[in-house]
Amino acid sequence: SVHGFGRRARLLVENARQSLGLLIGCRAEDVVFTSGGTEANNLVLSQYQRIITTQIEHDSVRAAHSNISFVKVLPDGRVDCDDLCHHVMAVPKTERATSLISIMAANNETGVLQPMDDIAQIAAEASITLHSDMVQFFGKHSMNFSDSGMGYASLSAHKIGGPAGIGALLVRP
Repeated sequence: SVHGFGRRARLLVENARQSLGLLIGCRAEDVVFTSGGTEANNLVLSQYQRIITTQIEHDSVRAAHSNISFVKVLPDGRVDCDDLCHHVMAVPKTERATSLISIMAANNETGVLQPMDDIAQIAAEASITLHSDMVQFFGKHSMNFSDSGMGYASLSAHKIGGPAGIGALLVRP
């Protein structure tokens, strides 16, 4: 906006984008603000033809797509990486660019942390993009998005004491 109020508002948003990028380890231009984690999840999932996830994901992931397959979870609540490999290998190589693995980093009900480094390696080896709903993880555990191997990460402010109705999607360039 050309008026003073609009310029000040834009400066506040850009400063917030810069601060979040520094906090989470990504460039400011990789931060897309949303109304929360659900919108961030839906924004990513809507771009892909096939989703590989688990039954323990947030409803916004499990119910967001019609072409979805579910990876087994071990009794301790962690993703069965062998089953993930099986699902990934079942995706034809010609369809991997339009497929997405979406795994929640920290479960919102049990607090179980997923082996995101192992999952990122499986995704990279298969050339399938990885997304993580990091709403429960963000602010409680350290992470560097640029080094994570993820293509996308969803965040929400209210889980770390921020206002409700503010989220972000981190997008690897």
